[in-house]
Amino acid sequence: MISAQPKSTILVACDTRLSAQALSWGLECHLPEMQVISVWSLDDLKHRFHMEAPALVLLDEAMAMQAIRILSGFVEVRVRNARLAVLANELTQGQLSYVVHNRVTGLISRDRSLPELARELNLVMTGTPVVAEEFA
Repeated sequence: MISAQPKSTILVACDTRLSAQALSWGLECHLPEMQVISVWSLDDLKHRFHMEAPALVLLDEAMAMQAIRILSGFVEVRVRNARLAVLANELTQGQLSYVVHNRVTGLISRDRSLPELARELNLVMTGTPVVAEEFA
């Protein structure tokens, strides 16, 4: 009997349930090989991070600063088993600087189509840094 490989997990963390679920559902359509899970609170993010061992955590601007402070202390993030990407359009220059210097592999723009976003997230999961031209 052949057993299927477990799917890698993307954990999508947004500050509202609607945003988190909408983004997750869109990504599921374009990344069928991935398990996409949505969370909308820091407590749930920490819990799911430990339970799911995600390959990637995608954070919206509202969750980014606090979530990075929490997640950057975890061994999985420090040794790059879990990559971090941030939707960065709403971040200030100071916040962008903080994000760039704290183990974030992807600075992603919201001005992308879902197929483009999926392609960029695949690059981030392989360890390739992605910085949208708006933030370069």
